[in-house]
Amino acid sequence: MQQCPTCGSLNPDDADVCADCGMELPGHGATPATPSSTPQTPAASPFDFAPEAAPTPDATSPVPSPAPAEAAGNDPFAGNEWNFDLNKGTTPSVEAQPEDTTPPADTPVVPESAPTQVIDAIPPVPVAPVAPVAPVGSAKLVLKRGGTPTGDVFTIGASATIGRFDPESGPVDVDLAQLPESVYISRHHAEVNLRDGQWQVKDLGSRNGTFVKNSAGFTRVTGETPIQNGDEVAFGNARFEFQAA
Repeated sequence: MQQCPTCGSLNPDDADVCADCGMELPGHGATPATPSSTPQTPAASPFDFAPEAAPTPDATSPVPSPAPAEAAGNDPFAGNEWNFDLNKGTTPSVEAQPEDTTPPADTPVVPESAPTQVIDAIPPVPVAPVAPVAPVGSAKLVLKRGGTPTGDVFTIGASATIGRFDPESGPVDVDLAQLPESVYISRHHAEVNLRDGQWQVKDLGSRNGTFVKNSAGFTRVTGETPIQNGDEVAFGNARFEFQAA
């Protein structure tokens, strides 16, 4: 085997050129030379590049300082003094100051031992029941039997017709048809009116008449007769106490 002097590849002894780089093999067919004891300088190959000439030091050029020798051991920074300012270029931190809890001079100081004042709840004010107010221009007829008022009460307005309901004559304002005394009451028996602040009763032509009792006794009504609060009025045989509002 012969070695290519250009690329160092091994080629067969009968090869003319190197199979790798294509350069001609100089030892083909030649008698191998006897090795000499004098070292031979290898022939320059077409691919060898000569290094550029080292620049001649100039007297004016600065001489580079030798690199510091690497310190012993595996630490590349051993033997060197490093001085790093970690706070350089940063804003200095401001130390937090304790909060001032002193109250202003004009703030009243309340002693801690002062008891807390408890305000009792205001009791509700009882509301007196309001009596129903009778409408203006109204009155009542309270039925009496044996001279004593009963529970039968009829409310009348400023103008009311008193009698009994009948399909032929129609309804009335105060219907006394449910009373036992209604057999003596006409369908349109009487009328009670309030005129200029004075209550008056008037008979409407009833068969059994309308009566007003005063100090002299019962007097039959022939026309409009004034009546007062507390007077007794009778329609036929039905007797009532008149109560003005």
